[in-house]
Amino acid sequence: MFSGKRIIFLFILSLFIILGACANIYNDQVGYKASQIHDQIPVPKNAEITSGEANNQKIKESVFYKLNGIGGQQGLYPPMSYIEKIEEWGWKQLKEERLGGKFTFIKEETKIWVIIDEDSFSIHILDEAE
Repeated sequence: MFSGKRIIFLFILSLFIILGACANIYNDQVGYKASQIHDQIPVPKNAEITSGEANNQKIKESVFYKLNGIGGQQGLYPPMSYIEKIEEWGWKQLKEERLGGKFTFIKEETKIWVIIDEDSFSIHILDEAE
């Protein structure tokens, strides 16, 4: 049989394994921080910067993040709570410019794209507001 100490140890070990596995999964309860590209754009606190390249002449600057589960299966289910958080930070969504997982926002003279995929997302500052 297992002793009390061994059971507690196994429980704590299991808890650490579960928390470690869930640490990089989208969850709006984790909270948000300022993005690396612009301090007025929120990103989930547990998103990790990754490499990427934007091949569009409209884009002035980009940052890419990895975050498991953010877009749902095949990126078809972007989290509306994240979109709402961006709006709470003062960005106006240009809904007529939305295309799939690409969301367009504007704040003052800055226009951005937030592109959400299955396990990643990117933020792009456009060359100029149109």
